[in-house]
Amino acid sequence: MAFFKFRWPGQSEQADKPAKRSRSAQAESIEVMRRRARHRLIGAAVLVLLGVVGFPLLFDTQPRPVPVDIPIEIPDRNKVAPLVVPAAPPELPASRAVAPAAKAPVATAA
Repeated sequence: MAFFKFRWPGQSEQADKPAKRSRSAQAESIEVMRRRARHRLIGAAVLVLLGVVGFPLLFDTQPRPVPVDIPIEIPDRNKVAPLVVPAAPPELPASRAVAPAAKAPVATAA
């Protein structure tokens, strides 16, 4: 790619230029150049299409509405039995007890 080809001081320009080619070699190189140009054009069109579709999706400022289809039923306070907190399990003897640091904290009801 000629864009990334830098010319350093001291380099001769004749080293960069290829020798004379025949007509068939020039015609082949023109076909190769056309194919490369076509590929670049297709790639640029794909990138533009992705940008046109992607940027509005990425930078959409309004959140999408969430459909609420699930009916929420809250039971009446007087008709439902109260929750029962289970009793704490009895303490294990010291020989079988786990180290206090490894024990998980126990939640107590107030």
